[in-house]
Amino acid sequence: WQLLAVAAVALDLLLFGWGFNPTADPAWLEFTPPSIEYLQQRAQQDIASGSGDPWRITTYQPAESTKTLNPNIPWYQGLEDIRGYDSIIPAQYANYMRAIEGQGELLYNRIAPIYGPDNLDSPLLDLLGVRYVMTEGRIPNAGFQLVYDDEVRIYENADVMPRAFALPRVQVITGDASSDQLRGLDPRQTILLDGTT
Repeated sequence: WQLLAVAAVALDLLLFGWGFNPTADPAWLEFTPPSIEYLQQRAQQDIASGSGDPWRITTYQPAESTKTLNPNIPWYQGLEDIRGYDSIIPAQYANYMRAIEGQGELLYNRIAPIYGPDNLDSPLLDLLGVRYVMTEGRIPNAGFQLVYDDEVRIYENADVMPRAFALPRVQVITGDASSDQLRGLDPRQTILLDGTT
């Protein structure tokens, strides 16, 4: 009777899950959306000219929009995204991102997109080298110029900071920097150094 019970459970699961098949067409792996092609071309132009610093992207997701671009997808296309998904996220990075935008998706191992338009003006975002912001919405903030408008919008951040630079002031902290310390930081003038190491 034990064999019959196993067979009944197997048949029940087979009948229940027969129509469920979450596979996708592998051809989608070869498809590159026009917006991503645009960003790839900009990256190639920067490399060819020798004048551009490396840069990163993120997404802005206002209330009326959907997920513009899932985290980690840009990495597959050769672009650097400040967000992440299904990864081991260091606490210091999560705290840094929390100082820019609330991180309500950490329970799902995800660094969240930017939800609030005021958070796009954070100098901490500029410090990360975020040059382009993808969105379905509009960004009214000064310093963001619309450079692509088709299936999504891409804005260029005029305040993006270079990857490496020197600063006139140093502030030594002990332990992890709090969100308040980070929010009050002017990354164009002061660097935070960990005094415990």
